[in-house]
Amino acid sequence: MKKLVWFVIVLAVIALTGCKWMETLPGSDYSLSVNVTGSGTVSREPDETEYAEGSSVVLTAIPEAGWGFSGWQGDLTGATNPVTLIMDSDRTVTAVFEVLLSSAKEITSFIFETAQNANLPIDLEGAIEGSDVYISLPAGTDVMALVPTITISPAATIDPLGGIAQDFTNPVNYTVTAENGSTKVFSVSAEVFSANCAASEDAHVVSNEISGNFGSTSSLYVGGTTMNGYTYRSYIKFDLAGLAAVSEIDNAILWIYMIGQNGWIADKDFRFALVLSSWDESTITWGTQPTSGEPLVTIPGNQFQEAYIWHGINATAFVKAWHTGESANNGILIESDDNYGYPYFNSSEATSFKPYLEVMYHN
Repeated sequence: MKKLVWFVIVLAVIALTGCKWMETLPGSDYSLSVNVTGSGTVSREPDETEYAEGSSVVLTAIPEAGWGFSGWQGDLTGATNPVTLIMDSDRTVTAVFEVLLSSAKEITSFIFETAQNANLPIDLEGAIEGSDVYISLPAGTDVMALVPTITISPAATIDPLGGIAQDFTNPVNYTVTAENGSTKVFSVSAEVFSANCAASEDAHVVSNEISGNFGSTSSLYVGGTTMNGYTYRSYIKFDLAGLAAVSEIDNAILWIYMIGQNGWIADKDFRFALVLSSWDESTITWGTQPTSGEPLVTIPGNQFQEAYIWHGINATAFVKAWHTGESANNGILIESDDNYGYPYFNSSEATSFKPYLEVMYHN
């Protein structure tokens, strides 16, 4: 009788619990549900539909480009990745991905442009070294109200802003804040620091005198006229011995003094190119011209409309090429179209206002 009673009790317990006790029996299999919030995927190893009790699964969160993994939710917490999950019951896990906020906080360029600084002869670009920016300025520059044009990392901000006049008598600190809130402080130094390099040789050549040498004349001619059938080109070479101990060239200006023009030159382009082979001012002719590269600088003729003044040309690329040894110091070719007319400038044989380079640098 007692055995019958106990049997009835066991059946009643089974009926009331819905056989839940069987789920915890050794050897049961469990399911794993993996969800994702944001943009990314989750790999599992091994990749099974069900897992034996006590087995382990390695989950790896893989964010899409521009997203980052921030953590687990559900039956996992924290942000360990990859992570091992022990299967001792049915599991549900969610991997949370968030849009990455950029940590970029660099000044990528710092320039004093002539468009915003009327007292400058050319655009002057700063040398960026870590968190320091150096800009060497030509002689006579007023440093008390210079307006910088600043380029920074995408999504970052800067304080103070570019486009606003600053007094650079002393270094100015600029703070760049990244999208994620991190910051970097740049110290910008702008100093009048330059050296002059005199022209060591110069000459012009002319197409209608193929064998003529003009290395001893006091003027340099550029351009010509189709009507008269001739074209002028000029060559200038500079003494760079004073730059031997210089570490870094920042900017350079070619100064040439214009003394007049013949005909209309406003619609002409004037091109400045590296000379690639050697020449001598006492022997160079139209027929023996040295080879030259593609123009590095092109100046519209309307910038040469005024005579008896200095004209400044951006010669930074030339001086950097010579200083680094990228190109031998064979000077600069100045040429133009053979239509309309030609300007002429003082040469190194003139009594004054001779061509020279003003080189800005830092060590």
